Amino acid sequence: MKVSNIFVVLLVIQVLLIAGLYNVLTALDGDEYDRERIAYQNGLTGYLVDVVVVGDTSDFVDSLIDTFVARGMDVDRYDLDNVVEGFQPSGERPVVIIFYGDWLASNMQDPGLRGFITSLPLHKVSLVAVDGNTSSLFDLLYEVGIYTDIVAEDGVKRNPAHFNPVVAGYRHITGVMPNGSIYYYPSILVSNPSSVDGVVNVIVEWAYER
Repeated sequence: MKVSNIFVVLLVIQVLLIAGLYNVLTALDGDEYDRERIAYQNGLTGYLVDVVVVGDTSDFVDSLIDTFVARGMDVDRYDLDNVVEGFQPSGERPVVIIFYGDWLASNMQDPGLRGFITSLPLHKVSLVAVDGNTSSLFDLLYEVGIYTDIVAEDGVKRNPAHFNPVVAGYRHITGVMPNGSIYYYPSILVSNPSSVDGVVNVIVEWAYER
């Protein structure tokens, strides 16, 4: 067989393979495929989180929400009256609960908010404060007994987000002892991205870290 003929045969095979792949992709659930495609176009293939926003927001947080949605992620919004204790993630993707920092600082003493925070399965849910007084997240976690490392051995209070970065986050990572028992240890996010896109990237990547 001539080289030119071999080239033509290989080209035909390639076209058929591409057509077959296209048919497989379009046969998938349309909504889920679109979500994956949008995430891929933004450089985060497979990195989708479910976002829950609690309380009032700022213009910056609103822009953050718009960016999450534009990247194909689900965003639910709740007022303080709508949050309930015992919240459980319903899907397989990580869940990120976002608070506007200044709103969180103003509502730290609210018993409903405190009950909501203390009931969360923090090995499945990530807490994030964005914009404004983001250090209030760790103040609240300390006051409700979740993050006690804020006070060092010398008795001095050291908030890891004391300088109010753009993003502050807290969650638990699951560990396994040699005897098979499970334990949890904290994962802390403190970051100052320069853009809304950067904030989204930092939050999503951190939520997936194990």
